[in-house]
Amino acid sequence: MSFDQEKQRLLNKMHVLHPKPGDYWHEMYCPVARVLDATDGWVIVQKVGGMGGKEISDTDPKPCAMKLSAFKRWLSYNTIKDQTWAHVIPKRFPPDSPANRKAEA
Repeated sequence: MSFDQEKQRLLNKMHVLHPKPGDYWHEMYCPVARVLDATDGWVIVQKVGGMGGKEISDTDPKPCAMKLSAFKRWLSYNTIKDQTWAHVIPKRFPPDSPANRKAEA
């Protein structure tokens, strides 16, 4: 199966503007963040940069709250309009998954 760059770009754009719980963001398959919740212009994110490609574990950083505008700015290029430097896998971690329950504890 080949990588559809245009489809991924549109998916990234949709999820940076409308993040959903369970969204998993990566850059060249290295973990960047996962979305734990998104409501009322706020996004609860667990940043997981520096994990060296490992699965998310109990040792991950504590979740942080970001305004939606800050979340979009954080994942977007400064010089390329409407594109992100990371790619999303929607609902990679569903809200009821064991990984999310560990993060919320």
